[in-house]
Parts: sequence; structure tokens; C-alpha cells
Amino acid sequence: MRAPPLATTLTALALAATGCSFIRSPSLEVVGVEVTEETPDGVTLSFLIDATNPNDEPLPLQKAEYNLALEGKTVFRGSRFPFATLRRNGTQRIVLPAVIPAKDLPTTGEIRYRFGGSLRYITPGEISEILFDYNIRRPKITFAERGVLDFGSPAEPDQEPQVTATPDS
Repeated sequence: MRAPPLATTLTALALAATGCSFIRSPSLEVVGVEVTEETPDGVTLSFLIDATNPNDEPLPLQKAEYNLALEGKTVFRGSRFPFATLRRNGTQRIVLPAVIPAKDLPTTGEIRYRFGGSLRYITPGEISEILFDYNIRRPKITFAERGVLDFGSPAEPDQEPQVTATPDS
């Protein structure tokens, strides 16, 4: 009797892992945005995300991929490896930076932003890890936030305006 091909075996393992899994997806909530640096070249924003794991098992985080759009125009795309594991039944803060080049910024006033992306994680268990490593089953969750960046108005003609960021509630 001939052994089934590797692809068939891995597919069967994927179905078994998803069918028998009692692991719930974590949740992500963008809870804030901070201006962390302002220079003549641009502005760096740090998006604060609370990741909550509702499971009794820790969940290793893998890759976050995200983008930032101003008034509908994408000005930043990024990816980051959080190098973190969500503790069981807990919440952990993740910070994702985004840089806006000066050419994409208004000099004063308000501008609407949209920030969103996805985060991959590994479910517990040896089979799940193998399926993740072979790119067969890579669970992910998404996040999104909208808000306003306020560039105010400079007090002095040669002074840069201060930037504040407000997420929509």
C-alpha cells in the first residue's frame, strides 16, 4: 500500500486541527494614537492597540501588516513582528508606528485618517505550529480605526504647528 502524498497528509491535518480546535480568535482594539516625533521631514504616529486573548492558552503573535491613509490616500504601509505572546485570558498593548512624510501633510488644519491592517498568530499545539510553518493555516485578525489629525495653526510665522491625533469613538 502506497503512502498518501505530503500535500494530502498536510491537508488532512489542517482539517483535523481546525475541526477539533476550541481556540477562539483574539480581539484587537485601536485605543489611541500618539504623535511621537515631529521633524521637518515628517511626523511619526504610534498607534496603540490592545490585543485580548480569551483563551486558557497563550497565543504567539507573528506578523502585523498595516497601512495609514490620509483623506483616502495611502501614505504609509508597514509590517512588524511584535515578538510577543498574548498571555492566557489577558490583554497586552501593541504599538505600531507609522511615518507620514512632510509632502503628505497639510501645514495647518484638520485631516481625516484611516488606519488598519491584520495580525497573524499561532494557535497552540504541535500540529498548528507545523501547519503555520508550512503556510497551510495562518490565522489572522483585523483591526481598523478612523480619526482626525489636527495640525492647528502656528503661533509664530516661523514656528511649526503642533499635531494632535484623535481617534473616532
